[in-house]
Amino acid sequence: QQQQQQPQQQAQPLAGGAGGGQLSVTGCGNPTVSEIIRGTFSPHAQNHSRLVYRKEEAQGAIDVLIYFWDDRDGASFCGWWFGPKVGGDQVWAYNPERAQEPPQTGWRVPYDGPVDQALQVVLGGGAAQQQQPQQQQWDQQSYQRQQQEQQEQQLRQQQQQQQIERQRQQQEEQRHQQAEQQRVWQQQQQEKLRLQEEQRKRMQEEQNRRQEEEMQRKREADEKMRLEQVAILGVRKVIQKLQVATLQSLDEVKGELDQVLAQELWKTGSHADQLKNEAVQQTERAKQRIEYEEEQKRVTEERRKEFERIRAEEAEARTKFLEELSGLTDALDKNASALKDMLTPA
Repeated sequence: QQQQQQPQQQAQPLAGGAGGGQLSVTGCGNPTVSEIIRGTFSPHAQNHSRLVYRKEEAQGAIDVLIYFWDDRDGASFCGWWFGPKVGGDQVWAYNPERAQEPPQTGWRVPYDGPVDQALQVVLGGGAAQQQQPQQQQWDQQSYQRQQQEQQEQQLRQQQQQQQIERQRQQQEEQRHQQAEQQRVWQQQQQEKLRLQEEQRKRMQEEQNRRQEEEMQRKREADEKMRLEQVAILGVRKVIQKLQVATLQSLDEVKGELDQVLAQELWKTGSHADQLKNEAVQQTERAKQRIEYEEEQKRVTEERRKEFERIRAEEAEARTKFLEELSGLTDALDKNASALKDMLTPA
């Protein structure tokens, strides 16, 4: 059997210390599948957080595995599978249970067929080898019973289809009888709809009027907000001038601020108190800044004057030193000349 395009995935090796008991697979009403899957299975690997079991007896050149596939590819793929490869296209049986271990019963053979009541997966190995001869005969009888049940089910389905056809004919006659009643009812409904349409138009007109009033209120509110923003920007523009005001321009900026507050503050709505506090704070900061700058200028000027005074004193001292040095040089020259005259023979 072919599984419905289930993506293949390499099973993970069995982790050290992980393991489980053996499984015995017995029964199966399908003789072909029965020969493949019946036997003893041992833990072999892991896939999607469940153990993968492999049949101990070799089945030709292929493995026979029992593995679990989760719902990552859809609920129709989720469950336990018999197949030669984990996630492969070929499968022999399927069970939609999501238990940690392979379910004992409820297996479908083939995967999209009916439940095989004979197929059982039992925890514990060895029993399958002892019961195979008797079990095979019982499985064949079970398979025949299943075939008979399927034929009976098909017969019941045919009878149900005939019953459905009779019901359809009865319903068709009822529809013909209801057609005239429907025509009268439609006339009544048309009149009712006309009245409803008139009422709907009146309600629509009232709704349009209310919407227009609401839009007008919104436009007025938007315009008020726009004027508030313009006034706020105008006041803050003048407040920002305080940050660069000098001692000479401070009074002029304060006068401009007082004027803009008188003209625009009332237009700022709920922001009036905040802007007024900002104006007071920025004015005080501007005064402190200017005082600090003037003090820095005064200190710088005093330092400059002191530096000029020291330079002048040093220049005067150098001049005096050079004059004294020049006098000493002249005196030495005179003394040297006199000494030379004294040493010269007459």
